[in-house]
Amino acid sequence: MRKCSGDEPPAAGGPPPASRSRSWVSDSISADGVRADSTVKDRFFYLRLLRVSLVLGALYDLGFAALMAAAPQVPARIFSLPLPERFYLWLLAVLLSMLAVLYLVAAEDPRRYSAVVVVASFGRCAGAAALGIAAWSRPDFAGLWPLAAADLAFGVVHGLLWKAQR
Repeated sequence: MRKCSGDEPPAAGGPPPASRSRSWVSDSISADGVRADSTVKDRFFYLRLLRVSLVLGALYDLGFAALMAAAPQVPARIFSLPLPERFYLWLLAVLLSMLAVLYLVAAEDPRRYSAVVVVASFGRCAGAAALGIAAWSRPDFAGLWPLAAADLAFGVVHGLLWKAQR
């Protein structure tokens, strides 16, 4: 007589199906041997870290936007950079503020706004490359190296955390 695994109905006139005797451990292990509940916990952990990184990126951008508009001499002095015309600083401040608001929107629900997160990651890396090229090509722009490093760090972190939470 064939045993009933609990997944199919018993044969006519046979014994009632045995209750499922699988333990919670076997139910939560995926095909690749990874516990499903730990994978879900990891994803939510990475999702929280992604949200934090987006908020930190927004605060970073808002801080620079405020300095560019209100006190441009402060970052120019700190990074030993020449001051451009105020119009360009204000324009950059507006653009940085817009990006910061987008980061905050994406931080609210990174899965829904995953395109913003991807663009933020690639945009930060592209910005790092542009700042690095400018710093490399002109000695008077050497103060851009720390800003390039910060943008690269944000871009890589955003990208890795976005990938990890998927």
